[in-house]
Parts: sequence; structure tokens; C-alpha cells
Amino acid sequence: MKREQQHDQGQHNERACWVNIQNQLKEDVSIFIWNGYVRQLSCRQLNDTAYELSSPHAHILSYVETHLRSHLEARFTAFHQRPIELHIVQTNGSRSKLPQVKDERQPSAPVAPQRRPHRKTIGFTQLSHRTQKTFSVLKKHIQVQHDGLFVLVGASGTGKTYALRTAYDMYRAMHPTQTCRFVSGEQWVNEYIEAARMGRMTAFNHKWRQGYDVLFVDDVDFLNGKLKSQENFQKLLDVLSRRQVSVYMATSVAPARLEKWDKRLKSRLCTALSGHLFHPTSGERLTFIEHLAEQLELRAEEGVWQEVALKAPPSFSILKGLMTHIHFFVEGTVSHHDLVDILPAFVDTQIEKPSVVIKNVAQTCGLETSHLTSSSRLKHISQARVLAAHILATRFHASLQEIGRLLNRHPSSVHAMLKRANQLKAEDMSFATLCRQYEAQYLEQAAPQQRLI
Repeated sequence: MKREQQHDQGQHNERACWVNIQNQLKEDVSIFIWNGYVRQLSCRQLNDTAYELSSPHAHILSYVETHLRSHLEARFTAFHQRPIELHIVQTNGSRSKLPQVKDERQPSAPVAPQRRPHRKTIGFTQLSHRTQKTFSVLKKHIQVQHDGLFVLVGASGTGKTYALRTAYDMYRAMHPTQTCRFVSGEQWVNEYIEAARMGRMTAFNHKWRQGYDVLFVDDVDFLNGKLKSQENFQKLLDVLSRRQVSVYMATSVAPARLEKWDKRLKSRLCTALSGHLFHPTSGERLTFIEHLAEQLELRAEEGVWQEVALKAPPSFSILKGLMTHIHFFVEGTVSHHDLVDILPAFVDTQIEKPSVVIKNVAQTCGLETSHLTSSSRLKHISQARVLAAHILATRFHASLQEIGRLLNRHPSSVHAMLKRANQLKAEDMSFATLCRQYEAQYLEQAAPQQRLI
């Protein structure tokens, strides 16, 4: 009886922890991401220091591993007041049976945490020759454990993060005894700022300069304009170079075109071994779409995926979002009639890039783009900034961090701006008029569900 009560109490604490973390994430991410990814996860406690998140869908696990893992680990650690390790695994979709009660005379074996599986790569053999060349150089660099820098350059939507993640998993598989770390430029800068604010620079420098055998840094161009962070990052690369540690980076801007960068750091990146990724051709888009359809278990009529490949923009990230959209909103076999309703509205929404939205809002309000990203609190500038945040949140489902990066604001300030936008729509006629002006000028052919007010 006592054993059953302890089991029930453990399940209650596990459920309370996961519900609490889900509610916290609901405030940090868009409702689309929360419904499409966070709610689809199942949580199970392995032991006192490890949890397992599972889902039968590979695309959900891929997104959680890439974009939400660091947030989830921080939430679990804060809830338990001790370091918590997460294991993200894929299930077969069937309900797991309850564990059977073992005979007390037999010693129960300790529960071993499961190692998260390596992600599967897509059919890179069918990519263009120049993209294949980049991947072959990257793979050779990993195999020979070349001590130096490797910079992966590609515009938004070319699959830089996916390629760097694939390289990270490949390196872990080839060299299991070495300590690897995958980090984004934003995460590294945030840790640096937090360490400087709390006076823990000695521990921070020791962790990054002596704690890893290989380092993978995504979106290193996030350091643009942050001179203090660049100075510390330059010293980090100097120490890693002396230790003969390999560093792999990804950036959307070629090193030679970086502005507001330390000259020494820019020179180091320009002289590093580099590979370039390009927007996919129609054949590459079709290969990628068929791969995602197989992962999502989608069935389609003949010629449907060819139509999507021809009409969709040449961007891996947009294609992934489009296929996820089809997965959640189309039941049964995907037909050409479904594409008539989904494809134009979704693709038109994605063609207007977030950076273009800020430029258009500035033009509508008679301002410069620099005004929206400045520290000015004048009423007409603040109102235009609130409008831009409102559009990015409603039309693009952008997260607080993404909007803050575009407007040069902290996520908490963005959250306050979105609340302010809802108040202004109901109370301030001038703000409603401003929304209508933007809609009339840039959204005349938008679908009804894309209207701002």
C-alpha cells in the first residue's frame, strides 16, 4: 500500500512539473509553436536528474532539439533547483504499458537514461553539385579532426542550422569520447552578459576555454555591433587555437561583408576554411518535400508535391513550415483542392519578410527604419514600434525573442508592446487608423484571416 502511494505521489509531481513548464513556455513562444510542438510532447521522469520527452513524430523532435531544448532544460532546472538532463526520443506511437511491480526479493536494476538518437540526414546526394561539395568538405574536416575554424555561410532558409546540427551529430558519432557543445550566438552572448553582470567571468572563461574539445556556434553574426562580446569571443578563439580545438560556425552574412566587427575577429573569420550553402532548386525542393512527407506520414495525389515544389519559395525553412501546416490542417490524402486553399495564403504570408515589414511600417508612419530600432520613446515612434511588433506576432507568429532581435528590444519589452497593441486597438482611434493605412497599402490582396484588425 505504501509503495502504491509513493508511485502515485511521484506521478503527481511529474505531471505538476510538466504542466508548470508548459504554462511558462506558453508565454515565451507563439501559440502556433505551442500547439504544434510543445503540446505534442509526452513527459516522463527517468530518475532524480533526468527527464524524457517523447513524440512519435520526427519533425516535432527535430524542432524541439534545435529551438526549444535550452529553454526546456532551464525550466526543469529552475523547477527542481538542481541540474536536470533532458533526453528527447521518438516513440512508435503506441501507448506505453505501466511498469509491473517486481518481486521485492529481486534487486531492481537502476533506470539508465536513454541517449537521444542521432538525427537522420536527408538525401544530400540529390542536391546540387556546389552544395554537395560544401558537405563533402565539412564531412572531411570532421573525419580528420582538423584543428581550426570552419565557417558555414548561407542566406536565411538555406539550411545552415540543420547542416550544423547534422555535423554536430556526425562528430559525436565519430568521436564519442570527446566533449562537444552546440550553442547559438544569441545564447553565448546571453551567458556572457549574465556572467559579467553577476561577476562570474572567471568561471565563464574557464567553462568555454577549457571545458570542450569541439565547439559548434550557430548564427555567429548575432555578435554584430556587440564589441565587448566580440573581444571576449576573439580571446576564446585564441585559446582554442592554442589548444588545437576545432570550431564550426554558421553565419548568414559572408565574413568579408560583416560590419561593426572587431578587425582581428573579422580577419580570423575571413581566413578560415569556409563552405557556402545556396537556395534549393526545384529538384532539391521536391526531394526535401518528399522526405518531409515520409517523416510526417502524409499521402498525396499524383503531382501534388511537384506543384508545391514549383510554387513554394526556394527556402528550406519555409518548406518545412508549409509541410507542417499541411500536416496539421489537412485530413486524409492531400489533394490539389487543398493546395488551392493553403498554398497561396501561406506562401504569400512568408514572402513578405519580417525585415521588410519593419521597413514598410516605417514608411507608412513617415519614419526611417533606424527610428524603430532606436531608444527613442517619442509617442509617434513608440506607436509605430508597437504596430510593427503587432504585425510580426499576428502575421508571422514570431516569438518574443525574434521580434526583440528585429526591433533591438528585450523580450519582456516586446511582451509589453503586444499588450499595449491590444489596448490601443480598442481605445485609440489613431492606432486603428494606422493599422488600416498599412493594410490598405501593403495587404490589399491578403487573405481575410491575415487582416490586422
